[in-house]
Amino acid sequence: MVGLVASMAVQHVTTVPASAQTGDLCDPRDAGQFSDVGERDYGAAYILCMKALGLSVGKGGGEYGADDPLTRAQMATFLVRLWRDVLGRECPEIDHPFQDVNSSSTHAVAIGCLFGLGITKGAGPTTYEPSAPLKASQISRFLLRLWERLGNACDPAGGELARAGACLTDLRVTPGAAEATSGETVIRSQMAVYMIGLWHQAVGRSAPPPPFRPGSAARGEACGLATVGDWYYGTSEDPERGVAHLWDLASASVSWERPVHAEGEDCWWDARLSLVCWEEGAWYYALAWDDLGQIEPDAGGHVLIKTDPGDPDLALRGRFPAGTYTSGEDPVAYINISPGSVAGHDWAGHIDHALSRGELRLEFPDTGAWLVFEGAEGWQEAFRDCADVVQIPTASGDPTGYSPSDACRPAGLNVDPSEDDTTAGFPLPSWAAASTGAFEVAVLFADFPDAPASDNDRADIDQNLAETERYLETVSGGRLDVQLDPHPGWITAGMDWQDYLELDPLGDLSISESIVEETSLRAERLYGFDGSSYDSLMVVLPRSGFGGGLAGTARHIGNAAGVARWSLINNQPARHIPTESRARDWWHTAAHELVHNLGLADLYPYDPSVRATPDPPENEEWTRFEVGLMGLEVNFPVPPGAYPFQVDFPSGYVDQTDYDRDLEAREMLAWSRWQLGWLDEERVACLADPTDVTVELGPAAAPGDSLAMVAIPHHADDRILIVVESRRPVGYDRPETVSGVSGDAVPYRYTDHSLPGEGVIVYLVRSDRRSGELPLLLWTDGGDGEVDEAPILTPGARWWLGEPGAPGGQYQIEVVSSGPDTDTIRVTFRP
Repeated sequence: MVGLVASMAVQHVTTVPASAQTGDLCDPRDAGQFSDVGERDYGAAYILCMKALGLSVGKGGGEYGADDPLTRAQMATFLVRLWRDVLGRECPEIDHPFQDVNSSSTHAVAIGCLFGLGITKGAGPTTYEPSAPLKASQISRFLLRLWERLGNACDPAGGELARAGACLTDLRVTPGAAEATSGETVIRSQMAVYMIGLWHQAVGRSAPPPPFRPGSAARGEACGLATVGDWYYGTSEDPERGVAHLWDLASASVSWERPVHAEGEDCWWDARLSLVCWEEGAWYYALAWDDLGQIEPDAGGHVLIKTDPGDPDLALRGRFPAGTYTSGEDPVAYINISPGSVAGHDWAGHIDHALSRGELRLEFPDTGAWLVFEGAEGWQEAFRDCADVVQIPTASGDPTGYSPSDACRPAGLNVDPSEDDTTAGFPLPSWAAASTGAFEVAVLFADFPDAPASDNDRADIDQNLAETERYLETVSGGRLDVQLDPHPGWITAGMDWQDYLELDPLGDLSISESIVEETSLRAERLYGFDGSSYDSLMVVLPRSGFGGGLAGTARHIGNAAGVARWSLINNQPARHIPTESRARDWWHTAAHELVHNLGLADLYPYDPSVRATPDPPENEEWTRFEVGLMGLEVNFPVPPGAYPFQVDFPSGYVDQTDYDRDLEAREMLAWSRWQLGWLDEERVACLADPTDVTVELGPAAAPGDSLAMVAIPHHADDRILIVVESRRPVGYDRPETVSGVSGDAVPYRYTDHSLPGEGVIVYLVRSDRRSGELPLLLWTDGGDGEVDEAPILTPGARWWLGEPGAPGGQYQIEVVSSGPDTDTIRVTFRP
């Protein structure tokens, strides 16, 4: 190994300024820094320029609040100060339509200016949501529109968000496209970086210096950031292992974070990241640094490293054995990071993904040092070359590409029965009711002294119970025998409904599980109700004035009346009394909550800000698409007039045309069926080694034994699985006819849209994620719930994940053709 690593010496290193100095950005005049902003804080120089230019006066008390989240209203004021006060442009005199913006608000004029400039259309036709947290994907669109309103142009790059990410990154307004297009909440220090970066470009000062990040740059002028111009390639031969090929992918300097370390005092040392590929078949990353005094191995010869991907839940932590070699006369330390699991995680896969995003950040917690790598130009080519010279063993299995089905059952969370966690993987939790055979559910009805059950509530019971049974038995293919046992009458609670309100997982006030405990105990006293004789209990509250649902286990209700599992239907206060037939239905909610009792996780985010949509692209509107029973959803832009339907008035009124902006395909996902044992193995194509496989798919809801699901385990990360299925307007994906009564007591009906189109959907399964943490994502959804087009693939369309030559390779899904009832897809894998 010594002979190999010695060839890694890099000579083509250039030094550039380590970080943004205030004088490089603007003339600070006599402005003093805010009292809560330190010299080494992120964006400190940018924040000082915000003060010097009059773009910010802080939040009061001499403080800026660098880590405080920014609201949409505050963002408007920042942008208008730049447009009007600093750049000297005019605001149109025009009234805005936003009813949720108080005219006395300090931000009202700025919001009106952005509306007049066409930079915002609001969150809806009459709403702006001024108090909502600002997301990075939203501010990127606003900055792009402001830049173009100034008379500039950006290269086209897909949809508006993709164009914004690429353009603002090129301008050095945002640190990278990954940040610019994310759904993360923007904090005030980030806004300072964006604002000063845009100002820098707008006044012709060219690209600003990169902002200082703790750990990535130091303040002393003697410090510098080493970068690679062209990556280095070389070979080495070992007597025992043969020939190795080596590419330097990235080089960086390392920030030394000890408080006693003086400014400018040897605060950097060089490190580099290389790809090593042996012709015998092995490959790994080699990380080397040239100052052994800064990072010393522990007594066992290991070095502790932690990743910093921006998401604490995904941060990796592991200890690696360290070695040394001599480069010239100087000692160099190194560690090797091989593909596969280290401390339960795929470090090599993380490095690849981080470099693809533009930045790899590594921390050495034992010493406080950091490395920040940016991939060298063309670094991906090294992986393609590596694939050519390394004889990687091929996976064994069926030559058609089909694999044993167990390969497509990723392990879920390590479910603790005492925590009643649900899962997106396998196996189902031990606390859950059996997903096949008889499922006996007691049904109790409860209302409140100030919200008694209405005549409609009573009349709707039989239909909703029958539809709940019908749905679950249909989608299970008869494997689940649902037996709902309604107990007569309504049990009136001891308090008014407001007295039961608590914050739910989404942060909303909802009626808590205490009503389940109270109702079951009252039923026990009134007519000897015994919850232990049932698999589950369902408590139904009045639909008039309420909606939504909740589910849990005995520990939430103190084991009341022997109940093991329970669901609560209609526990969320509604703003109006439902009149439409679909709005009065609660069977779909009941089915959803009962499937929680079988162990499945929620697929929608518990943090509602994750799904808050920004302004839609110009001349388009957002449409929401939800597919399946458990809440897999996404928003996509459509032109006005998409998805029309006719509203019929049988009484003779003139028919009207309306447009769907909320599509619900209620047929259960093939993946959910697979988890519950409701999909035959013969209908699943598990492709653990999909070199080039063509598959014909039919909808899971269609009768027969056609393939209904393709599942593809990811090579580099066993937590990820790719799923492909076909959707057609069959089963519960059929358009639904809805009836209702207008405000003038005139009956009407219409048939809605369930699917945005016919074709293929692709989604990623992350089996290690909990309920509400987005364990499934529809194809190009990066996590913020926004995609550039309808998530239905039709003939000629392609979807891919990864890059050829990178760890994990590239998976590609292509729709070859479509018939009346099936779709033919081609799955290819390039290592």
